[in-house]
Amino acid sequence: MNPENPDDWIEVLYQKYHTDLFRFLFSILCDRFRAEDLMQEVFFKAWQTHPAFVNDKAEKVWLFRVARNFAMDELRHKKYETVGIPEAFPDENPDDQNSILSVKELLVMIDELKEPDREIVRLKLLGQLSHQEIAGVLHRTVHSVKKRYERAIGTLRNKFEEEK
Repeated sequence: MNPENPDDWIEVLYQKYHTDLFRFLFSILCDRFRAEDLMQEVFFKAWQTHPAFVNDKAEKVWLFRVARNFAMDELRHKKYETVGIPEAFPDENPDDQNSILSVKELLVMIDELKEPDREIVRLKLLGQLSHQEIAGVLHRTVHSVKKRYERAIGTLRNKFEEEK
C-alpha cells in the first residue's frame, strides 16, 4: 500500500476488510450497531497509527487482533450483554434456500463450542482468516490453531448430522 496519503490508505484498507471484520464483531456482540461502532474504532486506530502501520502481510492480523480486543473489552469492562443469536446477518437474504444451514443455525452451533474453539471458528469462517493469521491474532502456534479448528469442525459436523 502507498503510505503517502493516510486517507487513501485507510480507504483501501477499509474496502479490503470491512465485511469480514464486521461479521466477526457481529458474531461476538450480536448487535449490528455496536459491531459497526467497534469496526469504525478499529479503522480509526489503524488510521492513527499511520505510517507505522504499513506492513501488508500483518495488516489483516493486526486489524482482527484489535477488533477482538475491543470486543472482549466491550463484553468485560462495560458489562455489555449479548442479546442472543441474531436471526440473520444484516446483509443475509433470509429467503435464500440454497444454503443447507442458515447463519442463525450456524451461529447457534458455533456458540455451543468451547471458548478457544469458538473464537478460532469465528475467525476462520466469518473473518476469512488463514490458520497462520489466526495464530497471529490469538498468539498461538499454527499447529495448535489447525488442530483446534479440525476438532471444532468435527464437532459441528456431528451436531449437524444429529439435527438432520
